[in-house]
Amino acid sequence: MICVYNGNAIKFFLNGQLVATSNFSGSINSQNNLLAFSLWDNPTLPNTPQRSIDDIGIWNRALTQEEITDLYNGCPLPSWVNAPADITLSCAQAAALSPSELAYDNAETGTCAVIGSVTGVITGSSDQCNGGTLTQTWTYASEQTTLSHTQTITVEPAPEAAWVNPPGDITISCDAALSFAPSSMNYTNNGVGGCLISGSVIGYISGSYTECGGTLIQSWTFTDDCGRTLDHTQTITVEPTPIAAWVNAPGDITISCDAAEAFGPKTLSYSNGASGNCMIAGTITGTITANYEECGGTLTQMWTYTDDCGRTIDHSQTITIEPAPIAAWVNPPVDITISCDQATSFAASSINYTNNGLGGCLIEGSVLGTIAGTYTECGGTLTQAWTYTDDCARTIDHQRIITVLPSPAPSWVNAPNDITISCGEAAELAPSYLQYTTAGYSICIDIGIALSTFNADPFVCGQAYRQTWAYTDQCNRTITHEQNITVLPEDTDGDGIPDASDNCDQVENAAQTDTDSDGIGDACDNCLNTANANQADCNNNGIGDACDAPDADCDSIPDTTDNCPDYPNPNQVDLNSNGVGDACETGNKFGINTTQPLSELHVANGSVYLDNPDKGIILKGADGKCYKITVDNGALKLLVVPCPQSN
Repeated sequence: MICVYNGNAIKFFLNGQLVATSNFSGSINSQNNLLAFSLWDNPTLPNTPQRSIDDIGIWNRALTQEEITDLYNGCPLPSWVNAPADITLSCAQAAALSPSELAYDNAETGTCAVIGSVTGVITGSSDQCNGGTLTQTWTYASEQTTLSHTQTITVEPAPEAAWVNPPGDITISCDAALSFAPSSMNYTNNGVGGCLISGSVIGYISGSYTECGGTLIQSWTFTDDCGRTLDHTQTITVEPTPIAAWVNAPGDITISCDAAEAFGPKTLSYSNGASGNCMIAGTITGTITANYEECGGTLTQMWTYTDDCGRTIDHSQTITIEPAPIAAWVNPPVDITISCDQATSFAASSINYTNNGLGGCLIEGSVLGTIAGTYTECGGTLTQAWTYTDDCARTIDHQRIITVLPSPAPSWVNAPNDITISCGEAAELAPSYLQYTTAGYSICIDIGIALSTFNADPFVCGQAYRQTWAYTDQCNRTITHEQNITVLPEDTDGDGIPDASDNCDQVENAAQTDTDSDGIGDACDNCLNTANANQADCNNNGIGDACDAPDADCDSIPDTTDNCPDYPNPNQVDLNSNGVGDACETGNKFGINTTQPLSELHVANGSVYLDNPDKGIILKGADGKCYKITVDNGALKLLVVPCPQSN
């Protein structure tokens, strides 16, 4: 019997045929309670046949008519899907083995489909040393049939253990060998559970080494519970300890010559930086080969060491020796200035030189200078030079400039003081010599005399004069000395009144009487009662013109009787006896070197010869006056005359 609900109706099938339908809609409640099926005898229903339940099926959907028919008519029997064959497993695989699912299927669909799987059952046993046999069985039983499948599983013994990363042969340093110790090595067969063989074994070391190297052997051995043995050997080659190296080996250096004198072998340490038996360390004193002198050279310092392994290290240091310092002058003299006298005795001097070196580096000595240059009493320059060239062809020189001062300017010897003399003594004054000299020697001396000069000549009484001596030497230096000479005023008449203030200095007149108050004392006045301060007496007759008869031409001939009152003619020459003196005779004027003559004869810039004693030469003075020069008894006579005028 089948009951189907499709959400709209409930249908009942019997023996595959629809027998009843009841419309119904609604939802089917979901619950978790147990669903019980049973046979129930209803006493109210008589003649109920004997019955039983042999199969129950519940679908989660409504079955179709075709599916219901297939269920009633029966379906093909199912079979295993890919039933596994017998296999052989490792111990580890067997340890991990668990029952597996095996599917069955009748290749049908719908209600006739028989699809499913069953879990196998494993039986049998195995161990890690011998292995064994396991059997997995799958069984499916239904009302229609029973399916069964058996798989035989052969289990191999557990694999022999192997070393985990067994170390290969190695080479180590001597230092590493000092701390090298046995190490543990793991072994495993990578099994699981009872198939697992694992653990670790500590190795043991044999062999030997020195600082020159050697060989160590580390061995590991393991025997499992199955009596199988596993071993491994590692060869450790111990290298010779590193060759020693110099500690702070000095590089090449350059030192002074002096330092080379004190330079001695140095101790140099060597070490390979190792410890214990691997250590090679010590010191070596170098050996020095010298090849230098004051001009430089080299030292070679050598260190050599050979270890117990026959290995040699060496180090060479080249010490370049600088040439000894060039010598220097010791207190070289500086430029100086000396006097001319000092120069006469100045001589070349020596200067010491030294480089203050030691031993073979010392350069020292002295050099005598050479003097060049010239000087005179006016000074000059001397040069003193020193030169020295050492064995290294290095030259030093020094030059000193000696400035020679001019000799001192000369000075006067007993230079005269200022004096006061009488007017009479002044007439005897004349230039005199005054000696000059310089103190010194040789060319520095300047001795001589100088002639004086006066600032006026002739001398006038009552005046002051200056006598001067001057000398200029070869150096263009001039010295002078001045003597002031005071000449007392002249007192010609001896009346106690100096001529300069005496109103009559030629005649003694202490009373200084001056009747006409013209400044000329009566004792000398040529016009006593008429003031004539100039005492003009043009005709020189002793009577002042102010008191004398008119005499315009001053020829001592009164104008009233003078045949030529305008021109001096004391001789009154009148050759033609016409009453007019020849001096006034009007004639042609003749000029020489001039076109405008101002007199009978006018010589411009020339000389004139006159043969008439009454004639003369008219000269115009700087004071604007004209003077006529004539000859009177062999002496020149000077007369003041009117200056010629043009017509």
